[in-house]
Amino acid sequence: VYDAKSGRVIFSTTHFSTYAIGCNDVSFSDVANTAWYADYVSYLAARDIIGGSGNGKYSPDAKITRAQFVTILARMSGDEMSGYTTSSFPDVKSSDWYFKATQWAYTNGIATGSEGKFNPNASIAREQMTAMLYRYADYTGEFSNPEGMSAREFADFGGISTWAQGSVQWALNNGIVSGKTDGSFDPKASATRAEAAKMIAVLVQDMIK
Repeated sequence: VYDAKSGRVIFSTTHFSTYAIGCNDVSFSDVANTAWYADYVSYLAARDIIGGSGNGKYSPDAKITRAQFVTILARMSGDEMSGYTTSSFPDVKSSDWYFKATQWAYTNGIATGSEGKFNPNASIAREQMTAMLYRYADYTGEFSNPEGMSAREFADFGGISTWAQGSVQWALNNGIVSGKTDGSFDPKASATRAEAAKMIAVLVQDMIK
């Protein structure tokens, strides 16, 4: 993580050595420097955690699918996935590009299906994405649950599924999610690629710090 205020780079390592600092500047034609999500997209793209949508674009307002999201998490984990050969879902084939990531997420309790299916091409709701990040943090051992604002203060707290309330509370107090301008969380709304970039980037930075 680059700390612009101190002019320092903060990183974690398992051993002492000599290190060089490099910059992998990645930009997209549809991500303006002034956009609220620009820094998050740049941060993740530079680290090969996320990629564009093609033709030099990121498509920030496009909905992110369940398959795309678990693939990002799997890539972040750095886990070996060659051992996954059989799918636990009838709608995910071993030949699908997202098969290994989906099976990894299911095996490690990060993502579950609905009525026996994974629905890989369905857009992911904000509360679903929050729950997956919550489980991912727990899986990696980088879980922290500070006190702070209560998720009950969201105007639509009652609309947040019971199984997601704890993860929304966690994400709120870790700065991973925030509400809408009208004071709501909008849990069932499909998350955009811009929103996903922010949530993932904040989590990664928190884990490093």
